[in-house]
Amino acid sequence: MEFADVLGWIEKHPGLASWVQAIGAIAALGLALWIPSRQRSVEREEVERKRKSMLLVFLVECELVISITQKDSATLDVRKRLMRELLTGARAAIDTDTNPDSAADCLRLKYNFEGLLFELDVNEVETESWVELTDRALSIIAILKNIHCAGIKAATSIDSASRKA
Repeated sequence: MEFADVLGWIEKHPGLASWVQAIGAIAALGLALWIPSRQRSVEREEVERKRKSMLLVFLVECELVISITQKDSATLDVRKRLMRELLTGARAAIDTDTNPDSAADCLRLKYNFEGLLFELDVNEVETESWVELTDRALSIIAILKNIHCAGIKAATSIDSASRKA
């Protein structure tokens, strides 16, 4: 069947043109609704990916800072200063996080950091005890990374960052 045969068949059926026009209009309407919807969906996914990436960077930073405080060479003043910096970072992460679940978990992590800082202020914690206390924070961070940052890869891992330090 050639194109000319198709045109001839269409001309023999005068009502067919209105049906083709109606189907085309419905298809155009469907596309007009689907395209913006798809664009919004892609934008939401991009915003969520960026949010997860920022949260992951914060959590990896927390791991790195805590691993620095666990070293024997870290003085009490260094530990206090680094824990205060983690508290500041936790506040910023909570304020900018649009996901209520991960913001709530970051708030719990902030409370954990406040507890660690309290321990440093009240008790002069020995390195061995400090490692035990901060290992709990590291396990919380690992859980948060698994829950809220699934599918996002960190630019550098804590192991490679520790080796460079």
